[in-house]
Amino acid sequence: MLNVLRKGANTFIVKLLLAFIALSFMVWGVGDYVNNRSNEPFVEAKRWSIGPREFAIAYDNEFQRLRQRFGNALDKKTAESMGLKQKTLNAMINRNLLLAKSREWRLTVSNESLRTIIANTEAFQNDGKFDPQRYEVVLQNNRISPRDYEQKLKTDLVAAQVKEMLSEPLFIPNLLIEDVYDLDNEKRSVDILTLPFEAFHGSIQPNDDELTAYLEKNRDHYHSPVQVRLAYLVLSADSLKGSVSVADAETDEYYNEHKEEYRQEEKRQARHILFKIGSGVTEDQAREKAKAALGRIEKGESFEAVARELSEDVSASQGGDLGIIVKGMMIKPFEDAVFAQPANSISPPVLTPFGIHLIRVDAIFPAAMRPEQEVKAEIKTLLTDKKAMDLVYERSSVLEDQVFSSGDLKAIAQDLNLRYKETELFSRNDADKLEAIEQETKFLDAAFATTKGELSPVIELPEGRFCVLKILDRNEPRPLTLAEAKEQLLKNYRQEKSTAMAQEQMEAIKKDLAQGTPWDKVITAHPALKKETLTAFQRVGQTPKMDPAVRTSAFKLTLENPVFRTIIETPTGLSMMRLTNIEKADSGKLTEQERKKIALHFKEVLGVEQLTAYLDGLWQTSAIRINYKMLDSF
Repeated sequence: MLNVLRKGANTFIVKLLLAFIALSFMVWGVGDYVNNRSNEPFVEAKRWSIGPREFAIAYDNEFQRLRQRFGNALDKKTAESMGLKQKTLNAMINRNLLLAKSREWRLTVSNESLRTIIANTEAFQNDGKFDPQRYEVVLQNNRISPRDYEQKLKTDLVAAQVKEMLSEPLFIPNLLIEDVYDLDNEKRSVDILTLPFEAFHGSIQPNDDELTAYLEKNRDHYHSPVQVRLAYLVLSADSLKGSVSVADAETDEYYNEHKEEYRQEEKRQARHILFKIGSGVTEDQAREKAKAALGRIEKGESFEAVARELSEDVSASQGGDLGIIVKGMMIKPFEDAVFAQPANSISPPVLTPFGIHLIRVDAIFPAAMRPEQEVKAEIKTLLTDKKAMDLVYERSSVLEDQVFSSGDLKAIAQDLNLRYKETELFSRNDADKLEAIEQETKFLDAAFATTKGELSPVIELPEGRFCVLKILDRNEPRPLTLAEAKEQLLKNYRQEKSTAMAQEQMEAIKKDLAQGTPWDKVITAHPALKKETLTAFQRVGQTPKMDPAVRTSAFKLTLENPVFRTIIETPTGLSMMRLTNIEKADSGKLTEQERKKIALHFKEVLGVEQLTAYLDGLWQTSAIRINYKMLDSF
């Protein structure tokens, strides 16, 4: 319930919203900054549409995100095989469906909540604190004005609210929680016979002819990487800060035009105790619980202690603490009660859609305007960065003209007082040894996409940087010789042969067991086998340490059929398994804390299913029309 109640506070929901916002930047949000006026919508519904350029930008951003996650080797063809186009399209449609629903429900976000979210965004922080200068620079780097970004962010926060509300399941049955506890806490013991691959390595001694044949058979896997040697120059906003100045009149003007950004609304720090309604509990019963709790507090017990014991909200473990609250963060009945109370007072029982609350206001922070003198240094830094960013874009045009007319990077660097560097030969595999700017995805893409002797276009990088590359030398992939590949060849050859030999021998062992040969006799007959006993381990966990395939297989067995008939392959060998004992869990030992943890897990799982089902219904009723012919053209 707290996740819905606290739509902009500094606990779990902030992290959820920040993750949602980050996703919107990558998949949904970029297109909203594009002035799309296509006559033919890519996707069209009753009250909204998605243009082709909007989709193209969102798709490209999601592709770049995947490249950062899986490595620069990922190409568009592979991304398409992963269904990236359809996933991006589905995400954009789902977002528009949620936003349409938010408009129907008239949801909004306060300015103070917006500022809280921005301040908690890691991209805008230095040393864990919000940095206005960094905020301006990051936005300018992405060609987004603060006004446009904040309007877009409000939209994303509203969509996140809808998503959170629709993802909140109403009830988790106790029987289901106990069944999950029993499954998670059941313990098993097994005997394992393992035939390690390394037992065969000593007998596998290929000569050069055999390795040469293996190399030719697997030639596609043994090539040298592309290598390049290049020269580049860098133009950066940081290098231009010393050439710009900000007058006092400019800081005065900025402060007067942006006063609202420095207004601090009234804040209150509060705690609450929740008694839920539902699952057999009536409103009257919940009120009686609240009154009894209030009586205990009035007799001298601390609010925090009673909250820890009785509250049915996730904030119970923190003594009911809700942190700092501003208007617009809470649902109305709760907010009205919080802002109507004096400090250090406890409210009478308050009814909301989630139950009955007792609320205590711990502190009140009145509304205030930060004086200009207090923020003057911040404004000056912000304006300096802005001017440097504007100047770097102007200089980038000059740079582009000189590159086009001259092409001599060293001379251009001297003329414009830019940094110039020539590298040694390197491949993509060497990226972690390069300078930070040389590790940028766009830098590497240009380096390996440009032919020898050619210049790259002017490349825009994050944080107001531009660079141009010239490929001085380029070594294309070539087949590796036996001498160059021998170490890796020998390793792969032995692994392949030892796996085949182990498989053949383990099949014989499996046959012996199936014919009734005793377990211990099988061990004696095959000296290379290693026996291991693992006792009292659970379905999920890290102890004792074992391969996940072994752990999973153990919980497929019964005492009636104790031998696992499938050979288990692990990175180090092949195994057979025998179940020796099952220790059932005692659900009577299920603590309240464990019960809440399992319920929270189910809420997350069921919440996703609930949201998916709701979105499926919206898809069916929203008359969505998709231009699949246009989709295929991307």
